[in-house]
Amino acid sequence: MTKITIDTNTKQWTATSVRKALAQAFKVLNATTGPVGHKRLKSAMPEYQYSAADIAEQQHMELAARRRGETTMAKRRAAMIKPNSHEISRSDLILFGRNGRKPWLKLVAAYPDHQRELIAAVLGAAKGHSARMVARRMGVAESTFRLHINFAAATIAKQLNRAGIERW
Repeated sequence: MTKITIDTNTKQWTATSVRKALAQAFKVLNATTGPVGHKRLKSAMPEYQYSAADIAEQQHMELAARRRGETTMAKRRAAMIKPNSHEISRSDLILFGRNGRKPWLKLVAAYPDHQRELIAAVLGAAKGHSARMVARRMGVAESTFRLHINFAAATIAKQLNRAGIERW
């Protein structure tokens, strides 16, 4: 009897790695784009985003400050670390394409519903929302939502693997 092993360290794209890369690309895009629009509207932008680790650390620091009798830092939030040039170039490659390569989301343009749900899922993941919450907000059954986003991400992964693009 032969034992089948699956190498999880392969440089092949999978549906999960595609979703993570897309979510990271949207995080970078959100962190690097500035305010656009009328002067009054610019004052409300950009939307500040904090990771769960940032919020937890700030709450810990606030408790420590209270114990020492210092003023609390509830109103103060630590700045997010800006993405580096490598992350920005990856984000541009994913979202806008480069050197004759299409943007990744155009690789599933033949399936507009799947594409729309994948975009919603990765935007939600970039902001820390669960797939269940995004599906609920879209009015789609969670099982159907997960099936569609997995299909769309797997379709992108197959095309990236076929093109010989190595996973990062």
